[in-house]
Amino acid sequence: MNLQQLRYLAAVVDHGLNVSDAAEALFTSQPGISKQIRQLEDELGLKVFVRQGKRLASLTPAGAVVVATARKALADFPELVTLPCYTWNRCVLVPLAHPLAKLRGRLTLEALAKYPIITYDFSFTGRSQINAAFAARDLEPNVVLTALDADVIKTYVELGMGVGIVAQMAWDAARDKALVKLDASHLFAPSTTRLALRRNVFLRGYVYAFIALFAPKYDRAAIDAALAGEGVAE
Repeated sequence: MNLQQLRYLAAVVDHGLNVSDAAEALFTSQPGISKQIRQLEDELGLKVFVRQGKRLASLTPAGAVVVATARKALADFPELVTLPCYTWNRCVLVPLAHPLAKLRGRLTLEALAKYPIITYDFSFTGRSQINAAFAARDLEPNVVLTALDADVIKTYVELGMGVGIVAQMAWDAARDKALVKLDASHLFAPSTTRLALRRNVFLRGYVYAFIALFAPKYDRAAIDAALAGEGVAE
């Protein structure tokens, strides 16, 4: 279970069980939402919806409980402030002798879908953008291995077990000499890394210092302003 699945579930209910309307509101694909809801049902071991053919007719009793729980998990927490720090995207890593290493022109999802894929576990931030991109093109990625750590993914790729999709910042030119990096920023929606702070809590000096190192655009005045409800915080 993950937050993306819960967002999809709540959106479908909020749009009168119309998956197409929910997909349009979330800027994603109808097949992608349907797949994620089925995966959620499989993981929970129950049916969230009563189906009539391909149409969602109503919530099951158990589904109503799941939706209520999902809404609690998705509720905003007013005592928290999040600071957007930087936006990032992904790259594809392949061994030096891989056919994609000799690709001319921009990489496509269709080309990627031809090969076994190794990428982050679904619980990792940003994995949903990868799935959504393939679903929007009606493609089924052949994800053969997942991991939480980019170095593990790169090791699997070096062993020839598949092509890797990792965060761009995971590429290390000095370490990854056995791999070729292919730009994939045009294939997937970007992700944003944020810092979360609690309002009305005294922040020690080392917290300000850490934030300044992690996101230099936030000095002490900017952080205090965000906590006070001003500036760029969300």
